Amino acid sequence: MKLSDEIQIGLRRLFNSRLISEDHFKAIVDSVMSSHILLDQDPEDLNSKFTSKIDITKEVFSSLVTFLTESARNDLDSTALGTFLRTMNFDDGRIEYICTAYAKSKHLFDAKLKSYGHNLLKIKSANWKLLFCVKNNTESELGEQLYNIQLACENDSQKINFVCTLQELEELVTGFKDMSRHAQNFR
Repeated sequence: MKLSDEIQIGLRRLFNSRLISEDHFKAIVDSVMSSHILLDQDPEDLNSKFTSKIDITKEVFSSLVTFLTESARNDLDSTALGTFLRTMNFDDGRIEYICTAYAKSKHLFDAKLKSYGHNLLKIKSANWKLLFCVKNNTESELGEQLYNIQLACENDSQKINFVCTLQELEELVTGFKDMSRHAQNFR
C-alpha cells in the first residue's frame, strides 16, 4: 500500500507522543471510528471536542481516516495493518490500539466503500456560470475568473459541482471532446 507524503506526515504526528498525548491519541482514534464518515451521523465538531492543537488534530484525523480507508480498500486485516505500521517504526502500544479499533470497525469501512459502487456516473448535461471575479489587492488588477460548473448525471439526484478557472474549463471541454471522439470510434 502506497501513502502520500502528507498522509505519512500526519501519521507520524499522530504517533508522536510528545505532540499527541496518550489520552488525545485515544480520543482521536475513537472519534474516527465513531465518526459521521462511517456511521452517517451528524458530524461532531472537532473544534469543540479537541481544544488544544486543533490544526494538528484535524491533520492527524484526516490522515487516519484516509489511511484506514485505504487499508480497508486494500482489504488489510488488523495483523497486516499492524505490520505496515511497524515498518514505519511507530510505537507498539499505539499500533495495537489502532489495530484493535480497526478490527472492530472494519465492517463499517467495507460497507461504506461498497456503498460508493463501481459504476461510473453517466453525464447527461453540463451547466456553467461565471461565479465571480477575484481582485488581487496587492497588485490592484483583475485576477482569474472562476466558473461554477454543474454536471447533471443520469440519476437526477446526483450532480457534480465544482469551481474552476478558465484554463481548467478549457481543459475539461477538450477532455469531453476527446472522450466523445473516442466513443464514436468504438461504434
